[in-house]
Amino acid sequence: YNFSLINPPTGTLSFEDKDIRFTFEPEEDNIKISLENRGTYPIKIDWGKAAYIDKDGLSNHLVTKKVKYEDKDKPQEPTVINPKSGLTEWIMPADNIDRSFLVWKIKPMFPELKTPAIIDTWDRTTFKVMLPVEINGEPKNYEFVFKVKTR
Repeated sequence: YNFSLINPPTGTLSFEDKDIRFTFEPEEDNIKISLENRGTYPIKIDWGKAAYIDKDGLSNHLVTKKVKYEDKDKPQEPTVINPKSGLTEWIMPADNIDRSFLVWKIKPMFPELKTPAIIDTWDRTTFKVMLPVEINGEPKNYEFVFKVKTR
């Protein structure tokens, strides 16, 4: 897979403004996200309202890797990032966590490119990550659109 951030268009898998820097690393089962508070106020990430919009346009709430699988549908606590500090987290759609018999399984976000059909299904698709944050009591919604290429 080759990923690019097309909105906002930065030419990298990173985005920053005066308050925060986001860096994304899509992996097979999740997306590694690094956040850096560049401002002077704490930043609160509201994971309960964060969403992943898949290539078919279906929305799913995100969970962080520290959430127990059995708690995937419960409200998540927000994360606070203090000024001039950072956080690395792994996020995935809650629906990718499933229980089969007594075993928890993680469905890959980006399946292995084994067949021409899978390659065609994913080539030139897009997905979104929506992250609502609060900075100094003011809500701000960040929406990131990624393009996927398989060729």
